Amino acid sequence: MTMFYVTIPLVIKMRMRRKRNLETRIENCEGFFLDLNDEENRDLRTLQADKLFDYSVLFGNSNPVVLEIGCGKGRFACTLAKQNPNINVIAVEKVDNGLFLDGPGNDSALIFYPGAKIEYTSYLPLFMDLANDGVDCFIVEMPFNLAFFGLDSADSIVSNSNFTYDKWYIAGHSLGGVVASSYVNKTDNIDGLIRGASYPTQEINKPVLSIYGSNDKVFTIEKYNEAKPLIKGNFSEFIIDGGNHGQFAYYGNQSGDG
Repeated sequence: MTMFYVTIPLVIKMRMRRKRNLETRIENCEGFFLDLNDEENRDLRTLQADKLFDYSVLFGNSNPVVLEIGCGKGRFACTLAKQNPNINVIAVEKVDNGLFLDGPGNDSALIFYPGAKIEYTSYLPLFMDLANDGVDCFIVEMPFNLAFFGLDSADSIVSNSNFTYDKWYIAGHSLGGVVASSYVNKTDNIDGLIRGASYPTQEINKPVLSIYGSNDKVFTIEKYNEAKPLIKGNFSEFIIDGGNHGQFAYYGNQSGDG
């Protein structure tokens, strides 16, 4: 995965929710806390968390970043961002099988299946942008980083009563797109499919958006064209001029790619 080096400050604010027996609960978790005044943890005092992502690229500015871990549905984070336009807010919620990016939108959500052997977190920059534009995103962590071991991963997300979206979409990159294409026919809860550098292996009766790069040397355009008749619903295609296979995410150069 590509690592970025920046100097934008990351502001960590602890806001403890009002829970019963909070002090007792914290005491029971003492074994998981790190004392930064302890010499054994000296290296952590100089750890720059802001080097993991280039926040100036993600947000388009150099404002301080506030991180909320365990954001739930994100209401607090959204309110904080609206009331403080001079900061950037990252809200993270760990779901059972991946990451939930909760943006300002409430109507539509997208579930994403990563490509084969690709770390699911490498797609974060792409879907942070989409979530900020109003489509909440779920990036699925696949077993062994192979989507065909997690074909039905979207089931637990769509059936979760905490999420009440009007529209659900599923997307996938490379092998993840092939598996997402197979999943979309198994359910009536998905309203459309987005394929990144991939093609279906069976008929699809839902709307499909297909995206690939003109310089993709991993993706087989012949198989892609042969599979087009399998799409029976509305079909749209977008070709990224000069784009390649690996540029859907941040995992570096892929062997054989353009």
